[in-house]
Amino acid sequence: MKYILIIITLLLCFASYCQAKQNIWDMKVLDKTPTVYDYDVPLYGPDSWGYTGILKSEADREKDKENNYIKSILYRGPDYKGRETRVFAYIGVPDVPKGKKVPGIVLVHGGGGGAFEAWVRLWNARGYAAIAMDTVGSESINQYGGKKMELGVPTYWGDFANINEPITDQWGYHAVANVILANSLLRSYPQVDKDNIGITGISWGGYLTCIASSVDNRFKYAIPIYGCGFLDVCSNPATIGSLYTQSQDDINKWLSLWDPSVYLKERVVPIHWIVSNADAAYAILGVKLSYECVPIKNKSVTIRDLLVHDHGNNGESQPETFAWADYYTKK
Repeated sequence: MKYILIIITLLLCFASYCQAKQNIWDMKVLDKTPTVYDYDVPLYGPDSWGYTGILKSEADREKDKENNYIKSILYRGPDYKGRETRVFAYIGVPDVPKGKKVPGIVLVHGGGGGAFEAWVRLWNARGYAAIAMDTVGSESINQYGGKKMELGVPTYWGDFANINEPITDQWGYHAVANVILANSLLRSYPQVDKDNIGITGISWGGYLTCIASSVDNRFKYAIPIYGCGFLDVCSNPATIGSLYTQSQDDINKWLSLWDPSVYLKERVVPIHWIVSNADAAYAILGVKLSYECVPIKNKSVTIRDLLVHDHGNNGESQPETFAWADYYTKK
């Protein structure tokens, strides 16, 4: 009888844990438009891209010279350790004729990166509203990294060492929540077709794309570039090497809470990876396993031969990204 009671107790604890894990993010809260604060910083300007070639077509470049509707903002994120937080972002919503709407896209940067105005410009020039936010509590003004904000979230990609902090004080919680809030903000613009908003992300941004688009079913599609789940088979130090400095219990706990595989197996939003066969950060095996665990048919993987792992000319400029986005939003 004693052993039966122990087994029942363990099962109840496990069921409670699974329920808590599934309810980490409260979509009834996150689907509301976040409070926005004006935050003027110098824009790069129509010809200052930060990295060259992101708009490969001269016609696109000429068209984009008239682009003056991008602005920098802060929006409110979830509280961190009992205080308010702010998220830095660039948002651009093209001029739209009365009665018309444009599709939208949420842009999630990778490790070491930040909110890139040029990335927003790239999608604006293609007829999309776009938002690019910083996911590590920084004022990342058109650059890799940036200075930490007073009301930012002082955590970093992966945040492995803080796995035993309250869930709502860990980077994974805030990063995913702030991506979802970016979707809510973009949907609030009357010029944006809220039923035609997608998401794409680079590296750690691809990782976040896998999770956020599994939690937030409002996304029309998702295009993770490089990033995937099953990080325990992506053991390169460039990605999660520092995870393995933790105890085995903490490793298991981190994977059970923050590995995309936990969420990919329950997703309903179409997903299309663009990856490299020689990625130093995300092993191709992790991509394979991620693809296989997604239960829906609307999924694919594009494998690039020796695709360099970075932002700019490689990450943001893959033609399949634009093809999939236009397929879902412009038919």
